[in-house]
Amino acid sequence: MIKEIVNFERRELFNIYNGADNPFLSITTKIDVTNIVRYCQVHKNFYATMGYLLTRAVNKVDALKYRAQGEKIYFCDRIKSNYTQKIDDNTIGFFDLPDIEQYHDYLNEYQARNHKLINEKCNIKTEGIDCVWFSCIPWFEFTGIITPFRKSVSIPQFIWDKFTEENGKYTIHLMIMAHHGFVDGWHVSKLLECFKQEILAFA
Repeated sequence: MIKEIVNFERRELFNIYNGADNPFLSITTKIDVTNIVRYCQVHKNFYATMGYLLTRAVNKVDALKYRAQGEKIYFCDRIKSNYTQKIDDNTIGFFDLPDIEQYHDYLNEYQARNHKLINEKCNIKTEGIDCVWFSCIPWFEFTGIITPFRKSVSIPQFIWDKFTEENGKYTIHLMIMAHHGFVDGWHVSKLLECFKQEILAFA
């Protein structure tokens, strides 16, 4: 469910940040993904598994579920995933996944839509605001990244890099970009803690 918030408590802050040339908060931080890597070394699907666990974490942090359209503020009760996928050496595409609670059901739907995108080169996406955008750069490490954005689009973005191993632990760099009118550093810390707990509880 998506509902309009008439008396948004951060309206003044939102107006301040939304008036900036770049209203987005962008943070890149290192994440321990050892549990995910070890599971996916056997079962594969690292990209989908990361997205699944991140979506679960996002759904526990209300600040990441607000969206703006024009002057109106909306709250999305449940957030779904949207993936960027490499189709060939020159093309990428996008597809949405519905809100799916169980991991294996989510993975099955991910595989079906990913297969359709790659083989039919047909984007499977909606124009809904009740999602977060995922992308991955698995070919190299980065410590920061600036992505294209439109001020009018307040959907948070998440991008991660190639995981690396040191002393038996695997880490990635995760870029989080969200509208500062909705999200402060404290909210990011809540998200990171929720994501950490999802990773530790996985598998």
